[in-house]
Amino acid sequence: MTITRPGLALALLWLFVQLMMLWLFGIGQGGDSQRYLRAGRTITQGEMPTGKATSYPTYNLTVAASLALGFDQAGLITFQLAMSAIAAYCLYRLASHQWNQAIGTTAAFLYIIFLKLHPWNVFILTESLFISFIIITSYLFLKAYTSKSPLLIISTIITAAYTTFLRPDGLAIPLAFSVLALVTIYQKRAWKTLGILVVLAALIAPTAWQFGGRLAEHEFLVRHYAEGAIIWHYEPYYLTMPGSLPPQVSENTNPIFNLIYFALDKPFYILKLAGLKILLFLIHIRPYHSFLHNLLIVIWLAVLYPAAYFTLKKNPGRYPTLTIFLVSLFIFKALIAGATFADWSGRFFLHVAPILLLFASPTLQKKLAEILPRAKTVQILLPYVKKYSGS
Repeated sequence: MTITRPGLALALLWLFVQLMMLWLFGIGQGGDSQRYLRAGRTITQGEMPTGKATSYPTYNLTVAASLALGFDQAGLITFQLAMSAIAAYCLYRLASHQWNQAIGTTAAFLYIIFLKLHPWNVFILTESLFISFIIITSYLFLKAYTSKSPLLIISTIITAAYTTFLRPDGLAIPLAFSVLALVTIYQKRAWKTLGILVVLAALIAPTAWQFGGRLAEHEFLVRHYAEGAIIWHYEPYYLTMPGSLPPQVSENTNPIFNLIYFALDKPFYILKLAGLKILLFLIHIRPYHSFLHNLLIVIWLAVLYPAAYFTLKKNPGRYPTLTIFLVSLFIFKALIAGATFADWSGRFFLHVAPILLLFASPTLQKKLAEILPRAKTVQILLPYVKKYSGS
């Protein structure tokens, strides 16, 4: 593999950003870090975690592997950093396959300079691996789809499963693949395949129902709804629930049934809660952030969202299959945020922010190629822009 000058520059920029994160935060711990460390130690002792820790099985296993191998927390952070580097490369390759090499370079550059993504690489939290493996899974899927290689298909399935079970909202990944499967079946009129899938879904439904119920129970969703929580632990943004809890809601009922009872009893209240949470997910700002912080987020997203929209409208790329999967994944993540809550830091949006960066890249690269020739101060870059954009 030949390393180009832009590739080397991006690698050095990525390294600089990660060293800056290590300098700023060291090995960081958040509110949930001790839960993962306890779960990892429990696994190394030959036992299984209990309680809410069971909602993060593959992250627990990753922590346990680092502890069992004697690498401790430093080994886990090293793994997260390595996966972030691989994700940057995979994003470059995704954009290169979907459009061209110049857009791939732009996508990787946007990923690296989006500094809000990178602090998580040095924290003992699920965010870093979830962000990285969504990108890696998407790239493996595209390679498997285009090559039909059995090895790549198996690798995609394993990686998708690992990513799905990193966090409860990893559910968005199989949901996005399900949408893709349904669209493909409809386009090919493969009704027999649809029948087989329906039978398989019916067979696994009881297990999925119980598993989903346990996850919902750990997240205390009905309590969040009753409290009117929009941003987790930010009471100034809480709504007041009309009336009282439906009489059918109880601790002995499957939490999914509890949610259904609640939604049927207070549909407009639920819609208002969900709408506000989705809005906060999409705009990413928070009332307790500084004015400058929120302003920079607004400016950044005011560029990315229109750019992604114009890409999807005018130049969605070579592989519609990839587009369907990624757009579905982004939408399901937003819907899951609406069904749960907007997190304090806005990190739920960051999980799928690289998807937005990917689709914004073609439009931004085109604009950049138009602007650079007119910018006298950057004439020195013009030969490289022409070389790597194919112009």
